[in-house]
Amino acid sequence: MALYKITLRPLDSFFFGGSRTYNNDKRGKTSYKDAKGKDKADKQNYFVQSEQFPQQSAVLGMLRYQVLAQNGYLDYDKKGLTASDTNITNLIGEEGFSPNNQAIEYGKIKAISPIFLTNGKENVIPQALDFAYNSEKREAIQQILPTFENEKQQVYNSQKKAWVTTADTGTSYNYKYGKPDLLVNANGNTQYKVEYDEDYEGKVIKNGLFYPFIKIGIDKLKPENAFYKQKRYQLAKNWSFAFFAEMNEVPEKGITYMGAERSAFAFEAHEITAEHTAKSKFEATFQAAFSHLDGKNALVLTSDAFVNYEDIAKHSLFHISQIRDYRALTNNYNSLNRSAQYVLMGRGSVIYAEDIATLSALFNKPHFQNIGYNHFITK
Repeated sequence: MALYKITLRPLDSFFFGGSRTYNNDKRGKTSYKDAKGKDKADKQNYFVQSEQFPQQSAVLGMLRYQVLAQNGYLDYDKKGLTASDTNITNLIGEEGFSPNNQAIEYGKIKAISPIFLTNGKENVIPQALDFAYNSEKREAIQQILPTFENEKQQVYNSQKKAWVTTADTGTSYNYKYGKPDLLVNANGNTQYKVEYDEDYEGKVIKNGLFYPFIKIGIDKLKPENAFYKQKRYQLAKNWSFAFFAEMNEVPEKGITYMGAERSAFAFEAHEITAEHTAKSKFEATFQAAFSHLDGKNALVLTSDAFVNYEDIAKHSLFHISQIRDYRALTNNYNSLNRSAQYVLMGRGSVIYAEDIATLSALFNKPHFQNIGYNHFITK
């Protein structure tokens, strides 16, 4: 089993769909089943926004597609592919990712890591969510600590590289400014905004790596409800998506497609030293990114995670987190369906606990981690 670093360079703007889509039935609503199998319907959507990063299940689907293409299985007749083809099963497994199936295997694909950004010299992932604007200068960043000293809130002073009370800095965290959306490099010494802002003049944090692009149009085939507006992204020059993959056979260099609108990417794989698994290589790469949490008994999610929030509440002291909706297209060769809707704990969430081992066990689920979900780093 070899280990590869695979890069995906966008060839144009891209769109990664989430749970909010244009897809609708005859009643003008998006229909789906929730996690309990009950029928649900959303309102008609006229505006949708791309996610910055693709879902891990989409990355896996793209990789399975590439394996099939390399082995000549995409030149098929109208009957399509069938699970009875043993060779196909050996290549990519019997079916795609399903949250409820713990026994899924993906043929020659053993595991993939969470996706991240790279420019060949620097690797970048979303920053932990325990950072905030201070009340004096919007561009300055301070870290939130869920403890107080002598009833004074503590924050992290990046110049002093030490925890200080707000009385020492003369500033405090103000909720009205919200939370900055940040990226951090693997060494933890450089931060970027997520979205590029042409009016941004900050010096502490570099400008964003995702360039927003608005697309407006009309579907001429529809007699009504034809207007749509879409927010897409382009990556900054020389930046690509990347992930680590454990595979018996890697697809060749070429063009691949991903996302609801088949956005195009240049696919390239480089074999790296196989002393790591995809999981351990990812953890080793980004371990230093969150050094500000060293010794704080904290867990940082480096990917979205399938987890029970009630369990988190029982085994944590405090957490700064976000939730993400998850719903994907599922297929078993000829059939294509939308999955049930799930609520995931979002990437970058920070959880403080007295017993980190017990907390970690809630996320250690191999069938999720094998495709890049439920990854974390403890401090």
